[in-house]
Amino acid sequence: MLFGPPRAPCRLSPLRLWAPPLFWLLVIFALSAYPRALIPQGKYFSWDKLAHLAEYGVAGYLIARALFFSGKPFLRRHYAWITILSGLAYAISDEAHQYFVGGRNASTYDVVADLIGVILGRWLFALLLFRQAAKRTVDQPSSGRGLTKKV
Repeated sequence: MLFGPPRAPCRLSPLRLWAPPLFWLLVIFALSAYPRALIPQGKYFSWDKLAHLAEYGVAGYLIARALFFSGKPFLRRHYAWITILSGLAYAISDEAHQYFVGGRNASTYDVVADLIGVILGRWLFALLLFRQAAKRTVDQPSSGRGLTKKV
């Protein structure tokens, strides 16, 4: 880590942290409850996989944000793995849910697309977090220590 671990701002309220990811997971659940897929499947390329990447990318970003800023040291220290594992668990449960919806089926490829989406969302969160930390480091005035020689 070039700039050291980013520091978290003041702890956010649990509602502001967890409402967005929980709402988004409910949206995913509702979309998977439709009797037939809303996105058409192509012969050679499926837009469905891009939809999975996008919806789980947003979920990964929101879950990582909630875990990192929760104020709990364990969650902050391990937010990356917890995000990925919880996203994978939700993807598997979502496909199990689709198995029981008429006109839908469960697919291992969808779980893989969901997992990649969660990883990309977590990566985007980390990227933005470290950019913010780097900007904060650059914007802070230097104290001059270590930059001048004593004669």
